[in-house]
Amino acid sequence: MNDISIENAILAAIKAIQRNFSKKLLSVYVTGSYANGYAVSSSDLDLFFVFEGYLNKADEKIGEDINTLLQDISPSLDIAFRGLENLIESGKVGMNEYFLHVFGEPVHLRIPMPKIEDYIYRGMHTGYLRMQLTRKTKPYTWPLRYPDDKSPLKGYDWREKIKYQNKQFNSIKEIVVLTGWMATGLIAWRGKIYVPTKNHVINLFKSVIGGHLADDLQNIMEVCRVQFEYMTPETTEELLVLEKVLPRVLEFENFFLKNYQDFLIENLYSTNPIRVRTSIIRLGEILYPNDNSLNALKRLSSDINNYSDLIDKSISQLQ
Repeated sequence: MNDISIENAILAAIKAIQRNFSKKLLSVYVTGSYANGYAVSSSDLDLFFVFEGYLNKADEKIGEDINTLLQDISPSLDIAFRGLENLIESGKVGMNEYFLHVFGEPVHLRIPMPKIEDYIYRGMHTGYLRMQLTRKTKPYTWPLRYPDDKSPLKGYDWREKIKYQNKQFNSIKEIVVLTGWMATGLIAWRGKIYVPTKNHVINLFKSVIGGHLADDLQNIMEVCRVQFEYMTPETTEELLVLEKVLPRVLEFENFFLKNYQDFLIENLYSTNPIRVRTSIIRLGEILYPNDNSLNALKRLSSDINNYSDLIDKSISQLQ
């Protein structure tokens, strides 16, 4: 990673953050594709800033705001803020092996791996939350249909435009992010293993899940990321290639959502009350053609006295 433009982008980000954020900056890491050597021309430069002490959600959001201040920098930046104490408590996957330390103290040496049950929880729910960004209206009905049947790319191209070689392109990056997070959650839950980087997703999915969906996932990544570099193609022939991928994306979403029901039901009896509450709420947001969600909520209602209002609300949404 010796590109002078990348070095300048990192320095500009550090200076902007030191001007606009009062917490003591301890370390800066490059993560993602630039750190691991598989960036494409339109890839963001992912920067991970670690600060002294704890950060709250409002502090972490400042990183997003600073992205706006630096929007004219090339490559585009994707900045994340974390507090050192938050990281020590929660852990971070791949920080020792796959984060590139570029500034400050080597705090990665102090960061543990997260507990596998916490990692599974975050992975599965992140897949669902990514789906919500594309599909705004709840409840959802399984099997899903396209987010927007009338759109040429079926509603998957909603993200901010990509600027490349002084031109603006509609982004198809969400297809990669959506299926990648869904795959990560499924790998973690089914295989009880970590996914160190997005470059590991395809092979781990083949190993843990397998079948034609593994081939579909590889095809989605190759077309959207490698062939078109996250940008909507311009020619009719190339658009046809992309359109052939979309049914595979929809099938992948439906496969994830089918498994998500089992995951939520499993978590109804978690010892963690936040996980129980989340599972109750989410089961009421998705209409499946079976009675599994309804029956599980009724069993929970008869087994425990807590959460009765939440359970009743979700049951009413399903009936």
